[in-house]
Amino acid sequence: MPKIKVISSMALDAICYLEKCFLSPNEETRLHPVQLNFMNKINASCIEKLGNEYVPGSTLCLALTAFVEGESLESLSLGDLVRIFENPEKFRATVQKNIHNEFTASYVYPELDYLVEGAAAVYVENMKIIEKAGFAQIWEADLLPIIRAKIAEKQAVYEKLDFVALAKDIQKMKQCPPIDDVKIYVSVLSYPTAFTLFNGDFLENIGGGEGAGMICHELMHGFSNEKIENLYVEYVKKGPYLARKHEILTVEMQSGNEEEFVMAAEYYLRLKHTGESKSTLLKKCRYYYDDCTPVAVFLIDLLSQESETPNGYAQWLSTIFESNRLPQTDIERHLNELAP
Repeated sequence: MPKIKVISSMALDAICYLEKCFLSPNEETRLHPVQLNFMNKINASCIEKLGNEYVPGSTLCLALTAFVEGESLESLSLGDLVRIFENPEKFRATVQKNIHNEFTASYVYPELDYLVEGAAAVYVENMKIIEKAGFAQIWEADLLPIIRAKIAEKQAVYEKLDFVALAKDIQKMKQCPPIDDVKIYVSVLSYPTAFTLFNGDFLENIGGGEGAGMICHELMHGFSNEKIENLYVEYVKKGPYLARKHEILTVEMQSGNEEEFVMAAEYYLRLKHTGESKSTLLKKCRYYYDDCTPVAVFLIDLLSQESETPNGYAQWLSTIFESNRLPQTDIERHLNELAP
């Protein structure tokens, strides 16, 4: 019987910190006050300058969870990270052996090469620098109590959720193997992002407040294919309204073409499993990304009309697009009717 475990990981927070150190001034405005205070404290304690070589935090965290393959990162130390990155060839070989999904490999493998070519050595030195600055001790004193409070909050939500039934629906939609136990890592330093890790685990930041929505969302990622993404792009390019919304979502917000599919699946699963009303969920979906996910709103409406959970979400989406069941004209009017 699959279970949900909510835990912390200093190691994942350290990786996120080493990416956040090199944000632009504009990006820094999106940081959480607790996160910013912690970073300023560590930066002030660093005697040496950090090397400006890093892999995107979400990608490296995913790779690290693939490297340990199922083991918890809860007790992994900075010293452990140093030892891992001191042998980047082994790290690359192990991660490549464990990651078989073609889409995931397409963005993880190049970063593994980058580590071998020299970035891993920079990580080793940076880990040593922040270790001397007291990263572990300050993280435990300043951040761990906040993380533990968030963990308790999330565990209370998940205890009310029939995860076995939810996991079966996700498996049916994704056409994936049965879902095993899921580890959710709660992070301060990843804020404002949350992302999928290896083997169905994921990392959530302390700002996440959508109850069971995050687990529905993250576990649905990774089902998409080139055909339905091409159909989606073809649809959103039919008119200026949808085209502009898609541009904001994928370019300005740096999301992907799978995002509206996953959002629709998330809100549909919430409708089935959390007792939230359809009207409330449609409005939440419309405005979560600043009104940039109209396709997701239309898909939720269509999913809610199905008598059973779609057996193969990708095929269901393909049929929706190819049969022109999405609004073809008067997009804003249709959107306002569903989610005013």
